[in-house]
Amino acid sequence: MPGLKAASFPIQLRDLFKLLDRHSDEEIKDAIVSENFSSRLNLPTKIGRLIAIYPNIWTDIGWYISIRKSLHVDNFPCVHIAYATSAKANRSIVEEHGVFSILTGNKRSEKLVIAFCPWCAIGLNTDASQRLKHPKSE
Repeated sequence: MPGLKAASFPIQLRDLFKLLDRHSDEEIKDAIVSENFSSRLNLPTKIGRLIAIYPNIWTDIGWYISIRKSLHVDNFPCVHIAYATSAKANRSIVEEHGVFSILTGNKRSEKLVIAFCPWCAIGLNTDASQRLKHPKSE
């Protein structure tokens, strides 16, 4: 991701999500299919630049609007982990004691702890005795 450092990436997305919360799901979907997403939703220039340089932003926006009513994304390290723990993604990632794991079998005990988000590579807590603070916007 050119121009984005791992630590600033989730914060910039969180800023975008706060702006999207002013709009209905339908308005966002209509803006996505239009040729001018940023101006249609009156987004600031810095957010428009983020959208322009990040090719997977549409997936992130889609995931966000699909879970924003059922999960508080700020309670997760990133939108990817939030979505993966949701019913929409069949809970492909589970969280226990602040540690995220991928289920590897049919039993809840068959899992593999992950240290990084598989989509954005943000660091994840791997020690249940310690909880990492997730980056948040000011």
